[in-house]
Amino acid sequence: MENTEEFDVKPLISDGQNKGSVRCALCNSLILNPGMGEYRSEETALPNMRKRKDAECEEEEEPLSDFWFVRNVYTFENVGISKAKEGKKYLTCADCEIGPIGWCTLANDDCYVAIKRVKNIVSS
Repeated sequence: MENTEEFDVKPLISDGQNKGSVRCALCNSLILNPGMGEYRSEETALPNMRKRKDAECEEEEEPLSDFWFVRNVYTFENVGISKAKEGKKYLTCADCEIGPIGWCTLANDDCYVAIKRVKNIVSS
């Protein structure tokens, strides 16, 4: 499955970091404060998003390339972390449990939040 939709991240970035707050796309819960995530472009695929109750659905992956990089899980305001699966831990909204919105490495606490899977609120 190829992701062909154009997505301009430039308005969301200031000095290489998230310009505004990062919130859950479903319940609007605060995930990351402004300036706490570093923009990274990295090709990877994540399982399609769903609520926890739908976990037994057949998984398909979505290719993604724009992420907010966070070096430590304690930087987040509100995020859930799954058990390790296939070499990654997945991130979810801690309030509504939708996800995955991103992933963490097993070797350390490096985390990547998919910019297209969250609301990026930038004040004018």
